[in-house]
Amino acid sequence: MIKELSLLTNFKAGDMTAVIGLHRPIHADPKKGINGEAFTNEMNFLAENGVKEVTIEINSGGGSIKEGFSIFHAILSSPMKTITKVVGIAASMAGMIAQAGDKRVIMDYALYHSHGPQAPKGQTADAGMVELMRGSLKTILMSKADISEEKATEMLNGETMMNAVNASKLGFFDEVIETRGLKPVVNMENSVSDLTEYYNGFINQNNRKMKKVTSFLELDNEASEDAILKAVQGFKNEADKVEELTNTISVKDAEIGKLKESLNAGKVSAATELVENSIKLGKITEESKTVWIEQATNNFEGTKTMLSSIGGVVEAEDITNKITPVIIEGRKDWSFDKWQNEDSKGLGEMKVNDVEKFNALLEKHLED
Repeated sequence: MIKELSLLTNFKAGDMTAVIGLHRPIHADPKKGINGEAFTNEMNFLAENGVKEVTIEINSGGGSIKEGFSIFHAILSSPMKTITKVVGIAASMAGMIAQAGDKRVIMDYALYHSHGPQAPKGQTADAGMVELMRGSLKTILMSKADISEEKATEMLNGETMMNAVNASKLGFFDEVIETRGLKPVVNMENSVSDLTEYYNGFINQNNRKMKKVTSFLELDNEASEDAILKAVQGFKNEADKVEELTNTISVKDAEIGKLKESLNAGKVSAATELVENSIKLGKITEESKTVWIEQATNNFEGTKTMLSSIGGVVEAEDITNKITPVIIEGRKDWSFDKWQNEDSKGLGEMKVNDVEKFNALLEKHLED
């Protein structure tokens, strides 16, 4: 039973992918770095929990060859698909570990470094053991890279520092990943330890930014890249739906607008025909045409009924100035509606005999 999962940087139960970080020296003492046992235990934990693919992110100055071989073997023999990804510097033994993945990738700003076996500072090493280790490292270098034995020997006899492009050209990596946004600017002449520290600062800063992203997406800080991508895709899908609905509404609004215009044109046409016929019959005057058309457009049936109740002009003897308008007792304050409802015939006679009174009642009715 693992007491602590100190290397996993991006995993939660149920995920099919995970990330392990090698951001420290390779060292037997877990207080001073990452050892083979701890790394192997965490790889086994992931496999036992159904993980299908693990990415090993590397930013390390290397260290113990023995512990490095253990880590290399854990990656090489894993049942999971393994991706070794250099996110800073893969120096010394860490560079060898980078060659163990099923797929080997490197960030475009990252560095690859190699040298032969060296005894710890202040210690001596058995010459025969050193040569055995050198042979093993040479085999690793040549296993996937397109280099000759002479080139591998040259790299192990000195200090070799390469940028991502050159390391990829020699076959040490399958892909160079282009950085999106700000990338670190490094001086390859700096020491390996300084470069490692610098890259770790850059990585930690990016991790802090990702916490803001996971918080916005309402995910755990340790959410996997797949989980983040799924959440972002969900937002995109919803945005696409909103855009689609907006476009549909715009089309429907345009169709409704055209129908309203067509309907209104029909109302105006019918109202105009009704009013013009009433003018020809002498029911209303030409001067009141506009008012009547507006009234009929807004309420066609009501206006039609009103105009039907008004009598037309009848040929008769010219009795102009012979008829004195008479207001029947009790009807002095009748409105146009009252006349229309109570005595429509009298309203028609008023239109002929007392035009001024009729027009006054009509105008008041239309204003109301």
